[in-house]
Amino acid sequence: MFCNLPDGTVCMCSYSYQHEDADFMVGDTVILAVQRYDTGKRQMYGKILSKW
Repeated sequence: MFCNLPDGTVCMCSYSYQHEDADFMVGDTVILAVQRYDTGKRQMYGKILSKW
């Protein structure tokens, strides 16, 4: 799943076991744990922990 942050950074995310694709809609706010960040590409990799 891809999340776009307000500053233009793109976050490529997986989600925790209790969520499915159908749980998320465009515009949802989520809480995620950042696992890796690439400053040159402005890309972040993380795991969605919860919808907010």
